[in-house]
Amino acid sequence: MSQMPFQAFTQQLASYLSVSATARTLTEDLKQRILALQILGEGLAAIVLDDLPPKEQAEILQAMEASELIGVLEAMEPERRYRLLAGLPTEVIEQLMANLRAEFQITLHWLFGNLMTQPAAMVDKNDCGD
Repeated sequence: MSQMPFQAFTQQLASYLSVSATARTLTEDLKQRILALQILGEGLAAIVLDDLPPKEQAEILQAMEASELIGVLEAMEPERRYRLLAGLPTEVIEQLMANLRAEFQITLHWLFGNLMTQPAAMVDKNDCGD
């Protein structure tokens, strides 16, 4: 299933709700800005983020939980995602990558943790972890 209809819908909704104008009126408190983006949902948050100045984009991306960041980046059209990430300073990209890497490690440990702590002979190969 293609994301294009969803992206078109969120773009129209963002335009109708004047989401970009709303983004500019958000408080300067970073925690409140993150909360506002969470309330908007990933699709609208991606549009708002795209319309913010690069400095504010970097601050928000660095403050987001890795799981939220993944959702917002996935909701973006590839061109917008590329443009957003290409405009960030190298140190911001490195921090985002470290956060995503840590989230990936946590997920791997959650998925395979019982396999890593049990001897190979005791692991039931038919057990999918449910």
